[in-house]
Amino acid sequence: MTGEPEIATATAALAAAEAAVDAAFGAFHMSDPTAAAPHLARARADLASALDAMEPAPDAA
Repeated sequence: MTGEPEIATATAALAAAEAAVDAAFGAFHMSDPTAAAPHLARARADLASALDAMEPAPDAA
């Protein structure tokens, strides 16, 4: 089961992904789609981190 540390890690990663998507949207809004690419890559990495944090820990048995 996912515990408090994993939830905190996932929440932080989701917040970082949200900020990266906001930055990418800002780049598109400023008519610079190329500048959005690094922000979208960061959002993808942050979302992957959030998903990893929500994975159940393997049994130690």
